[in-house]
Amino acid sequence: MTDNWDSYLCEVEGKPASILVDIGAVSLAPVLRLPYLAYVAISVANPDENGFPHGEEFDNLSFLEDALEDALTADETSVHIGRCITNGHYELVFYAAEPAGWNNRVAAIMERHPSCAWEADTRYEPGWDSYLGFLFPGEQDLLIIQNRRLCRLLREQGDLPGKIRPIRHRLDFFDPAAGRTFCRAARKLGFHTEETGAHAAQEGPGADTEESAAEGEADLIRLALNRLGAGLPTFRIYLTRMDTIENIDEISLSLMDSAAEHDGEYLGWSCLAER
Repeated sequence: MTDNWDSYLCEVEGKPASILVDIGAVSLAPVLRLPYLAYVAISVANPDENGFPHGEEFDNLSFLEDALEDALTADETSVHIGRCITNGHYELVFYAAEPAGWNNRVAAIMERHPSCAWEADTRYEPGWDSYLGFLFPGEQDLLIIQNRRLCRLLREQGDLPGKIRPIRHRLDFFDPAAGRTFCRAARKLGFHTEETGAHAAQEGPGADTEESAAEGEADLIRLALNRLGAGLPTFRIYLTRMDTIENIDEISLSLMDSAAEHDGEYLGWSCLAER
């Protein structure tokens, strides 16, 4: 559906799992013309200790995934929305307009791969529950994805991740009093705080600096968070502290948890590349 795909690791029923998902589709879901969940589950012949395919088998399954996606979405009656690999299974998830003929369409492709054990099925799921409630990452995983994207953007600019630099964090709060209480706690942790008030909560990123480019990348994730959230925050706060980006997951996850305790949202961070 969109080009905004990413992956993350998690657990499914106590087993390690790797999920690849169309994050951008959250702004469109559910699509009313595609009310049927449709899937293809392929057995991994030689999984590693985590239940994942590896080596040549992973390459072959990736090739097969591309072939299935191309064939099953060619007539635009279905869309590929994600993939979950766990416990020796490689499962592709689609949403379709109609269930009729799904298994036959899958069988027409899989007959070229007789060594693969597989199954396919559909079910009526107009709310896209499997996408929104299972495939789509939770807030912490979404933040880690955002961090990974920003670090990659900085590396492309020649950044040295071990160098200390000012890192600026953005947070929104529904209650200004709670936001100010959060600020007092943040200052004790060495953060410089800026309280910009209600008007700034609607501002977008700038356009001309490396830091603004990083904020723009972060807003890809913010759009997804806003799609799943409720209400509009009214009070924006910026925090700045000298840190490296090597431990940005630990720093940002801690700020996210603390903001939530004060009825706030952690939106992300930005900094200039240090060369």
